Parts: sequence; C-alpha cells; structure tokens
Amino acid sequence: MDASDSQPVAAPAATRAPSGRLSRRSLAIIGAVWIAVAGGALGIAAALDKEPQKPVTLTAAPPQGLPVLRLYLERGLPPEVAKLKTGAAQAARLQQLATAKNDPGLWVDLAAFALRVGDLNFAQAAFQQALTIDPNRLDAKVGLLMVDGATGSKGLGRAAKGLAALETANPTSQMAAFNSGMVGIYRGDRAAARAAFGRAVSLGRATALGKLAQRFTTAAAPSGTP
Repeated sequence: MDASDSQPVAAPAATRAPSGRLSRRSLAIIGAVWIAVAGGALGIAAALDKEPQKPVTLTAAPPQGLPVLRLYLERGLPPEVAKLKTGAAQAARLQQLATAKNDPGLWVDLAAFALRVGDLNFAQAAFQQALTIDPNRLDAKVGLLMVDGATGSKGLGRAAKGLAALETANPTSQMAAFNSGMVGIYRGDRAAARAAFGRAVSLGRATALGKLAQRFTTAAAPSGTP
C-alpha cells in the first residue's frame, strides 16, 4: 500500500458477543487482557475512545472473550498526538506525521493503532513501511507477527515460532518477550505464556510492560498456584 494513498483508520463495527461458558481461570486471563487493552496507557492503546470490539474483517475470530490480538509497546504517543481528544483525531495526526516525516517509529505507532482496531491490512502495510525505512526495526518485526497472529490459530502458531526466533536474537527485548506471552495466552498455552511473561519481568519489573507482565503471570498460573 502506498502511504500517500492511505486513509485514516476507522473503528470497526461491533459484533455479537460469543456464547458459551468459560472456566474461572479462563475468565481471569480474559479479564487481565481486557483491563490491559481498555485501561492501559501502553503505546497506542490509549488513543481509542471506547472499548475495542471484535472486528468483522478477520478471517478467524479471536479466542472466545478476547479482543483482537495487538502489539504492546512500552512507549507512549508523541506529545502532539497524545494531546488530541479523540481517537480519530489521534489516528489522523499519526498518519500525517508518519507520511510527512517517514519516520519508522511513527509508522509502527500508526500500524499498532490500526491493529488495535482490527484493520489488519493497514497494519501490515504500515509495519512493512517501517521495515522498508529501517530493516532492523524490532517492533515492526514483532508487529507483523502479531498481525499474522490476529488472523487465527494458524497465524498464532506462526507468530509463536517467529517471536521465539526474535527473542533468541534479541534476548534483552522486554517488548518481544511480553508479546510472546500474549501470543501464548491467545493460543491457550498458559505454560508458554507464563514463561514468556517471566522473561519480561526479569528484564525490568518497574517498567510498564514489566508491571503488566507480573499481572499476567498471576492470571496465567495453573489453578492452585500461589
């Protein structure tokens, strides 16, 4: 997708909530994810004006009860974007800045926003634009894997393998470890999620991602674990 032809990201239409009963442990994990997504100020997440809804454009729906998979970033929005009052205004300004400055970090922020509201095609193109500018940009590489993971179970499997490789190559990246944990949650692999969040915590307990990883480590613990 050519950046000059792209349009501001629009929020997806709401869809019906899934039916069925979930275990208490599953509900704890789901609750932790929604708290992080709707209430956290990590990366681009705070730009939305309302709780995200499951998008109708995905080829496969997110796991029961969970929002669309997204990229978790440590940094916040640029000040000139954060000061805007609506998510639509923030998305539009991010796109203006990314296009004008052609800065890979801004393209990642914009891509993360698009993924957050379920526009996978836009997100993929923006992450790829960031990598065109800087082929070594780790957050863009992780972002592309999260886009793949958002497409369903097969994509989650590919994302897990890709993130494992990125973690091996970047052992000090808390961002890569944390997003590995999120993929583990979405795959229903609590052991893998707990291990990944443990790695994220070991890389910094006091950071925003480190604190969130501690919460998820507890939520992903086996029943009866203190």
